Amino acid sequence: MAAFEAEIVECPQVVQCFLMSGEADYMLHVEIRHGETFERIHRETLSQLPGVTRLASHFVIREVIRR
Repeated sequence: MAAFEAEIVECPQVVQCFLMSGEADYMLHVEIRHGETFERIHRETLSQLPGVTRLASHFVIREVIRR
């Protein structure tokens, strides 16, 4: 966990990282900048992080409410 957390803070596309309970260990909020693709970030960055053996991705369609 320490190695993953040390590396994830260096990823500029990751704007939030949460340690989770349940099936997933972490939930990341990733923002894709102009010209980037999630596929490239997934392949070249996220899947290469220490301890990563499985990734599951979900995408926001739209924000309904923020308080």
